[in-house]
Amino acid sequence: MLVRASTVESAHPAEVMPMPTSTLIFAWGDDGSGQCMGGARSSLQAVVQRPTAVRVPNGRADFVQLSAGWEQSFVVSSRGRLWGGGSNRGQCIMEGDDGQAALGIQRVELEHVEDFDAAALSAGREHFVAVDLHGTKLVTWGCSNEFGQTGQGPNRVGLGPCTPRCFAPQPGIRIHAVSCGQDHTLALTERGEVFAWGHNGVGQLGLVGMNEEVATEPSPQKVDFGALRGLPIRQIAAGAQHSMALGVSGQVLCWGCNRRGRLGLGPSYDAAVVKLPALVEDLPGAARSVAAGGSHSAVILRKGRVLLAGENRSGQLGHPPAEVETSSGLFLELPFKDYALRVRAVALGDQHTLLLSHAGELFGMGANDRAQICEPVGGIVDTPRRLQLPHDEFIIWAVAAGPFHSLVLASQPPASHKRSLVAIPEGSLQVRSMSAALPTSGGGSDSDGEPLQRTKAFQGVAPTKEIDATVDLGHNLIAPSLVQQVEEDEATLESLRRSGCSSKVARSGNVVVPLTSKTGELPKTPTEDGVMLLRPVVRPGVASKTGFMCLSMPELADLVNAIPAEGAPTDCDMAAQERLKSTVAGVLRCPPALAASFLFPALNEAKLNASALWEQIQCIRSRLSRLGKQEEANALWVAAALQGAQALAPPKESSGALVYLQTKDQIRALVVYLMIPDWVSALTDHPQPGGPLPLLAFTSGTYLLQTISRLPLAGRAAFRDIVAEECGDVAVFRDAILPAARALAGAALRHSTQTTRLERSVWDGVFLLQLLLCAEKRRLEVASKAAQATVGGQSIVLSRSLRTSRSLSLTFSRRDAVDSSGLGVTPALSAALNPSCFQLDALLNSSFPAEVELGLFQQHAKMKVLDPTELCTETRWEVDERGVLPHALMSFMANGSVIPVAFKQRVLQVENTMRQQQEQQQLLFTQGPGLVHISPQGRVQVQAAALFFVLRVRRDHLLHDTSVVLQNAAPQDLRRPLKVQFVGEEGVDEGGVAKEYFRLLSGQIFAPEYAMFRMDPDSRYLWFDPASPCEHEDFWVVGAVLGLSVYNNLPGLDVNFPPALYKKLKNTPLEPEDFRRLYPSHAESLQAVEDWTPPAGMSAEEADKLFQDTFCLDFSVSYEAFGETVTVALPPKQSGDSATAEAPRPKEGETEPVTLPRRAEFADAFRNWYLVEGVRAQYEGFQRGFSRICGSPVFDSLSAAELEAIVAGEKDLDFAGLRRGSQVVASTVQFYEGYVEGFWKILDDFDALQKRQFLNFVTGSHLAPIGGLERLALKVQRNGGEPTNQLPTSHTCFNLLLLPEYENFDKLRRLLITAISNADGFGLE
Repeated sequence: MLVRASTVESAHPAEVMPMPTSTLIFAWGDDGSGQCMGGARSSLQAVVQRPTAVRVPNGRADFVQLSAGWEQSFVVSSRGRLWGGGSNRGQCIMEGDDGQAALGIQRVELEHVEDFDAAALSAGREHFVAVDLHGTKLVTWGCSNEFGQTGQGPNRVGLGPCTPRCFAPQPGIRIHAVSCGQDHTLALTERGEVFAWGHNGVGQLGLVGMNEEVATEPSPQKVDFGALRGLPIRQIAAGAQHSMALGVSGQVLCWGCNRRGRLGLGPSYDAAVVKLPALVEDLPGAARSVAAGGSHSAVILRKGRVLLAGENRSGQLGHPPAEVETSSGLFLELPFKDYALRVRAVALGDQHTLLLSHAGELFGMGANDRAQICEPVGGIVDTPRRLQLPHDEFIIWAVAAGPFHSLVLASQPPASHKRSLVAIPEGSLQVRSMSAALPTSGGGSDSDGEPLQRTKAFQGVAPTKEIDATVDLGHNLIAPSLVQQVEEDEATLESLRRSGCSSKVARSGNVVVPLTSKTGELPKTPTEDGVMLLRPVVRPGVASKTGFMCLSMPELADLVNAIPAEGAPTDCDMAAQERLKSTVAGVLRCPPALAASFLFPALNEAKLNASALWEQIQCIRSRLSRLGKQEEANALWVAAALQGAQALAPPKESSGALVYLQTKDQIRALVVYLMIPDWVSALTDHPQPGGPLPLLAFTSGTYLLQTISRLPLAGRAAFRDIVAEECGDVAVFRDAILPAARALAGAALRHSTQTTRLERSVWDGVFLLQLLLCAEKRRLEVASKAAQATVGGQSIVLSRSLRTSRSLSLTFSRRDAVDSSGLGVTPALSAALNPSCFQLDALLNSSFPAEVELGLFQQHAKMKVLDPTELCTETRWEVDERGVLPHALMSFMANGSVIPVAFKQRVLQVENTMRQQQEQQQLLFTQGPGLVHISPQGRVQVQAAALFFVLRVRRDHLLHDTSVVLQNAAPQDLRRPLKVQFVGEEGVDEGGVAKEYFRLLSGQIFAPEYAMFRMDPDSRYLWFDPASPCEHEDFWVVGAVLGLSVYNNLPGLDVNFPPALYKKLKNTPLEPEDFRRLYPSHAESLQAVEDWTPPAGMSAEEADKLFQDTFCLDFSVSYEAFGETVTVALPPKQSGDSATAEAPRPKEGETEPVTLPRRAEFADAFRNWYLVEGVRAQYEGFQRGFSRICGSPVFDSLSAAELEAIVAGEKDLDFAGLRRGSQVVASTVQFYEGYVEGFWKILDDFDALQKRQFLNFVTGSHLAPIGGLERLALKVQRNGGEPTNQLPTSHTCFNLLLLPEYENFDKLRRLLITAISNADGFGLE
């Protein structure tokens, strides 16, 4: 393609010139078997010393592909015909020949080959593989098939010639590329999967059997092991005895022979053979292309940087052998000093390397004993040397290397133009021609052949600003033919096959050559009369017309939009929904295709566009529901997800960790499986299925949970990072992924409860929730970094780890414009999700016994709570050889972060009950004779009061009596079950009396007249009064009372303590935020002090003086005590802080001024005084009383927030939940129809105070238990009818409401309000 080199700013369209179609073949190097395609040679030692044009019969010059084998070379014409030359051994080029002669280039006239429409071909030592134009089939043949390298099956294996045969490695799946090694073959399918066959003596196939090695494989087999499992591959390369693959995000994988470090896997892979595909670590960037040779390998990075690994005895790595004999198992960057060589393609021979530059120029290095590089023959070339064709005008766009010879395809510019020798200024759109600047070798050159200068550093210099094929050149620079092709690609987004992969890797790009007119003088500027030639680079073995299968977001949107959102369903609607269902199911079944689907376009690293995907999923569910096809589609996608999960974790590999799955591109499919099937609706009815979907969904979901739990540490970290960085949109995380995870874990728990067997899937579900909790922490870290990367309201370019989904950050274009997805680029700081989003709420609705969990916590977890972050870092949390998670994780309490507090409270209650029973048993054992009495009837009677801790108090001396009883009680007495008795009242405490006692006591302890606690007017929190005259024992009593309420599972004290108190009780470090929540006004003032900045240009001394004059602060704190102001000096910082050490010490009776350098120290001391030092005595008494009673393994496992929830209860009163959990007690006469509904309508109309009064009336406390009012299980029983004026009554011990049946609802409302407003005292009945 030729385009006028106009500037981007020009409004004139580019001038399109005719594209030269004439293609010449140039070959040089070893020609002992005629592989340079020139015909018979006189000696086996014959060489072609310089690039020589191959004379094709009839002057044919329309070749588009090439391949260099061991003894043969092949090219492919534009019509798909195969041409070849070289040794005809085994009649591999033409039939009827004796097989001994070296043939010049001619049509390959073999059965099944001469009429085969080939797109590409690859040649091995004795076998040849071609792929047809549509990628639907291969044709293979060979001089020998000793190792099954032709892939024609076991019956065709043999030492003799193997005749051509056509076949498809995977029927129905097209082939994108083939690559032949010495005796093995690789094929890359449109699904991004690799197939291999042939010799596997050194692991070059990457195939392993069940506990046995595979020596040869005569039939195509999918390479589904090692780092290739589930990874979308975009390029393959077969060396003599090793193989390489390139992943969708630029990962490089190698396997096979590793002698001389040719795989570049690093020192950790010191073995001579690597049998499984392994990931090359620590490359300096994402790879764009790979190449494999005899004993070395090459990788092209972005901007044409080249890395090489392996043997360097002939200088093939671009370094002198005396300095670098081998790469020591690492990829070394090709060093340059005076210029930057941007490489488009690499071809590797046995011991030589060819580099095709961005400008269509060829460079070589390595062994030259067979003229592989240039003339004169012999020696080595250890620095890249430019190889010149017979004429400077030839432009090379395809290159191939046999073991000892080289092959290129080249074209000439149009007759009216020639290659420009003008140096293009830096910053221009055109590249700088190297023709006049660099030394050359080969025919047509007068150069002395001096090599390029080399630097000893292993890194290249910054490249000049040249045209990058991945950058849009502007509409006025692109020829109409290219634009038309783009439009055609967009128009074919109707199937996975034509969706088009958005990855940048493995794109060949163009050679970009500046041209000038022959008719005039050389232009003074690049854009005066110059044009550029853009020619796509061709890679051997690649069928360029066969794309990769995936489902892009635009295509998904087209499939969805084909289904109308409203209106009566039509036949077209039904056909459209069928296409949508089958297309989505097809991509779900194939993890490599799924991992390349739904991505942001044109990123260097694959990133899931989770926000857009979730929007489309919601639209899909809505439109399919309108058609009545949502459940059908869900069943299809659930089954497809199961097949995909089984592809990642084959059932035959059911033991141990899935060590192969370690990278994001392998794991991404598992995340998408949580989004697309609607797991919530599919699993709602399990384990009581009303159809096939719940059972299918349970089977699929269980397998998905097991697959995720079996991930190795690296795989878990990749899963975490995908969720955090690519699904970080709050809507996606909260509304899509977390509900699916809870549904999967809940279904596993319900199934185990029904079958009374604790299945491993339960713990797999809990593990998934823990992993998502780790992702939440990571998500917030990424969001914080993204916010910090925003300067002046404009986002700046983030690191690759932060280029995430819409809610966090998007990749910037080079001009800081909004990216093509239209989603914007400003990162949004995501709010932290509520912890309840990660909790297994199914535990609250299940009948899982708390007693069983207490046993699991003791036996499995050893009463220890695991740290979720360790799941991705500590090997002790990986699955065992059976694929089962460690026993230490098999406890709900051990996974405290994802377990509801209400369930923990039940376990705590069970533990406390067991401790109470132990105390009672110990009392009977030690004092049994004095407590047991035998009645005249021979019955054994025990003094019940002696087995309980009875708290006898007077209503009018509540606090005094409580203090006396508690201080006189022995520690073991306090650990017995509590019974409260009001002196002079007959109520028997079954729980209701104790509830009322705690409610009444709260009103006295925290009353202002007692001066024990002080309420902050802004936060409404209660805190210890530093001026309290009360004794330490008084605070001990308050702590003991609070401990009794927790220990006896009672609602506790009606008090609004701040979170700081519970943190102190749980020995959790306090933070500035705790002070802010308790004293918001003080915190705001401190923040003003810490944020103050002096005017610009002021000296340090002047700034300090201005600060002191502005705030007038000293190291002291003041508070009111009985109408007087008390000032206390703040203690100095106990450290070697230089600011403190150098400050002058105040005189006795004075306080230190707060200086600008010490303001942070003052703020810390101020907060510390209010939270710690100023109330130390009060808190220590409180803490001793509380710890006297509360202290157990389960209690110790609670967090500060959970302890606060248990003490304070639920803040909101959900009367809808109260109704859901209620029941009407059966009686002889039932309520008339509608009476109970009217009763609940009256309750719903109550205001907040009346609702709390009602709650106190029926339960003895106006606090809601953890888990909500539904847990109260309120019982309503009919208690007579008209005529009556009896008030409603209750049994608070049993949460039982005795409700008369009144004649109308007005009377019911009036008498109910009367009852709840006068409810003090136990037992109104």
